[in-house]
Amino acid sequence: MPNSVGRAVFGPRDRLALLAAATAALVVELDWLAVNMALPDIAAYLHRPVTDLQWLISAFTLAFGSVMPIGGWVVDAFGRRRTTIYGLELFVLGSLLCAFAPSLPWLILGRAVQGVAGGFIVPGAIAMTAGGFSGRRREIGLGVVMATASGMAALAPFAGGALVSAFGWRSVFLSVVPVCLLSGALVYWCVTPSFNAESAARRPPLLNGACVMLGAVALTVTVDRGSSWGWTSPVTVLCARSVPGRPMCDAHRLITFTDSDGMMLQTGRRRRDHPGSAP
Repeated sequence: MPNSVGRAVFGPRDRLALLAAATAALVVELDWLAVNMALPDIAAYLHRPVTDLQWLISAFTLAFGSVMPIGGWVVDAFGRRRTTIYGLELFVLGSLLCAFAPSLPWLILGRAVQGVAGGFIVPGAIAMTAGGFSGRRREIGLGVVMATASGMAALAPFAGGALVSAFGWRSVFLSVVPVCLLSGALVYWCVTPSFNAESAARRPPLLNGACVMLGAVALTVTVDRGSSWGWTSPVTVLCARSVPGRPMCDAHRLITFTDSDGMMLQTGRRRRDHPGSAP
């Protein structure tokens, strides 16, 4: 009996805690997907082609991915409830910046703020479920949270299109605010505070986050502007070489040299002939 099993596993407060985690994760996915439906109207308002608005998506994605390595440490060091609530508050600030933005730079700034906030919200939502339950309840809880957030996010394009048609593109950002407030209230009342002194004593992985951010931005700029700047131009080469890590240096060789297939064969042959040599 699924219902009786569910009642035996999760009490009313536990269900509200799962709802809090699901709505927190939903906030990020909802805004991420709904904004795509508003791009044509934003472009018309700013008198720009839609292709100029790609940084509205990239700013969110780059900020989100850059903060994720640090977000896990923050959740452990300062507590999953506190981190998630502050992340939701920051997401509200980013949403208001976007909703009342007078120009494209302000919109991009607001999207970056939303991405930073999302980098704290998602680890916090997962930690609330993984740390708040154990055993079979943890497995079921994570499945419920992810399925609920993803299932409701599937409706985001339809909701975004309806909001844009009825109230304009700014309503897409404003609609996220009440969801954030609801999620924050549920997190505050239903999630037990946590603190990990051992994690708080460790140094934050700021270098990891900086490397991820630098690499992602440099790679995005290289791919975005490489065709207009020229793949062998000094600016493109500089951006490609700014990507940390040896694999990206090999990727830069693919971009720089015309005979990429021959280059890779030559590189592979040199490695086989001299296994100890540097790539």
